[in-house]
Amino acid sequence: MVHDIILEGYGCRMRPVTLDDAEFMVYLRRQSHARGNIGDTPESVEKQKQWILDCFKKNDAYDWILTESETGRSVGAVALYNIRSGVAEPGRWVVLPDASFSIASTDMLLCRFAFEQLKLDRLIFNVVATNKKVLKFHRLFGATETHVEKNAKVINGSLVDFVWFEVTKEQWPELFAKWHPLIS
Repeated sequence: MVHDIILEGYGCRMRPVTLDDAEFMVYLRRQSHARGNIGDTPESVEKQKQWILDCFKKNDAYDWILTESETGRSVGAVALYNIRSGVAEPGRWVVLPDASFSIASTDMLLCRFAFEQLKLDRLIFNVVATNKKVLKFHRLFGATETHVEKNAKVINGSLVDFVWFEVTKEQWPELFAKWHPLIS
């Protein structure tokens, strides 16, 4: 959806995606650490622009570009989508390896927005089973692993399994208390 929500904290600023971000988003998705771990990359900037336009028409998603608070440099993208009946999916998450803020920063901002502003009950999300670094992070962060979905999707021509996680509004205060002092 088109929105004007800006989230900021922990060295990270999340601003709404615009059509002008299409080239950067294609660049991000073509990074070696992203290939095979996220959905297929659009074949061109024009196709990415069309994807953004399609997202603008939906009323169940917030898409952001991640920037470094100090420099303003764009370093990633993330979204909160499929918002329905108290549940949403955080994802579309790609961050350049040299970003100056921790990945926990974006999770904290997303959780705060989801639970404190949108008043959601839980977040559910998946990680490609071979993406060991991101699996380790979500387990360390405190997300609850719920199940493995075998042969979940074809990404870049390969069939992949998903590991599914959730974070609930009941978990949020404890996660905030754990992570806020570490990344502030």
